Amino acid sequence: MVRGTFQLTRGDVEKLKKRVSNHIKISKLEYLSSFVVTSAHVLTCMIKAMSSSEGEFRESTKAYFVVGVDYRARLDPPVPLNYFGNCVGSHLGYVQERDCFEEDGLAIVADKLRCLIKGLEKGVLEGAEDRLSKWGSLEPGAPMISITWSPKFGVYGIDFGLGRPKKIEIASINRKSISLLECRDGNEGIEVGLILKKSEMDVFASIFSIN
Repeated sequence: MVRGTFQLTRGDVEKLKKRVSNHIKISKLEYLSSFVVTSAHVLTCMIKAMSSSEGEFRESTKAYFVVGVDYRARLDPPVPLNYFGNCVGSHLGYVQERDCFEEDGLAIVADKLRCLIKGLEKGVLEGAEDRLSKWGSLEPGAPMISITWSPKFGVYGIDFGLGRPKKIEIASINRKSISLLECRDGNEGIEVGLILKKSEMDVFASIFSIN
């Protein structure tokens, strides 16, 4: 297994937003976030890389994704922002693996992510009583990729008196997990961290570039 760190500039993210907007209908009042398009791009590249490594393309296989959600401001009443403890939850979505290989695969995955996040407006605890049963009925052998952390955390701006960090790697991510942080050079881009098999990482690196 190898660990990789990749960056998307602000310009790259804007290109992704334009590509997605050209394929799905979004109202003028609805915001297409950098988190959604970046996650969709990384998920699409990862699924392609893992399928290439396995040497087979499974037409009917689902590819699951898990989004970690900060519940503090989304509860009613909200939890104070200075609360220092665990107040997060995991929300599950999926796409068909074959969708990632379509010409508009990026847009398909982005729309799935967008709808999942938009659904949180109903309340993060909506349907919580059935959530565990859904996790127990996942398609056997289907890939599951976790999306963790957020560029909004501003971790590269943290200074405990020794100066700001030069590079951050999230130790808790493993294969089929990704972390999203703000770029260390402050260019308003996004830094992606992930772990894959060497053969998968080679494929991922070859298709990740926006250009």
